[in-house]
Amino acid sequence: MSGVHEIHLANIILFMLLFFVPVIILVQRQIPYAKDLLVSVVRMVVQLVFMGLYLQVLFEKNNLLLTSAWLFLMVIVANITILQRAGLKRRFLFASTGAGLLVSTFVVTLGLLFTVGASPWYDARYLIPMVGMVLGNSLQGNVIALERFYSSLQNERDVYEMSLFNGASCFKALAPFVNQSLSSAISPSIGGMMTMGLVSLPGMMTGQILGGTMPIEAIKYQLVIMAAIFLTLFLSVLFNLLITPLVTLTPFGMLREDIFRR
Repeated sequence: MSGVHEIHLANIILFMLLFFVPVIILVQRQIPYAKDLLVSVVRMVVQLVFMGLYLQVLFEKNNLLLTSAWLFLMVIVANITILQRAGLKRRFLFASTGAGLLVSTFVVTLGLLFTVGASPWYDARYLIPMVGMVLGNSLQGNVIALERFYSSLQNERDVYEMSLFNGASCFKALAPFVNQSLSSAISPSIGGMMTMGLVSLPGMMTGQILGGTMPIEAIKYQLVIMAAIFLTLFLSVLFNLLITPLVTLTPFGMLREDIFRR
């Protein structure tokens, strides 16, 4: 199969102008998302151009220190985004949720690099895109899990406290909330895997095929990537749900109200 067909800059600009169609419709219908849409598109373009230029340097240098610094930055940004969207204060939870993301992403990505046979294992051409995929796809699940866990714990405080008063440990009293939040986080991923290949073609597999990779080889990569994404999501969510109560509950097991962003 031939390599990827080059897209001319003029064609990209013309296609991106189509964003003005939903912007005009949003303005006409007085839906307050037109400005947000324009800002998000501009940010996306700037960030992707910067990413492309920076990744080119990283791939050429292929330096473990530079690659590690970029990966830590990715984890930090993802962690900040998760806590902000979950409505939780960073100063209480940043260390615990960051550790959950870092450990789960590191462990699963190492296994993924071994599976695909990257050499050296820290090859930036493999490491950065793979971490980006597993981390990016686990972000929304962590937002759902933490938001659901702490909002449920706050709204059903009487149920939780009754379990404590009846002699249950904090771990046992929290178990129903943990189970419910974990289920909510992984349910979309399970549903997506059930229909993958029939209803939808994954972006990575499509990109590889467009780049000239044989379909069967692209499917091999997609299989291990999807496994890595789900494992990272599951482990990071479970880690965060079990570890964050260490800093969000008082020594008596009561939920701290000052952890929520107002």
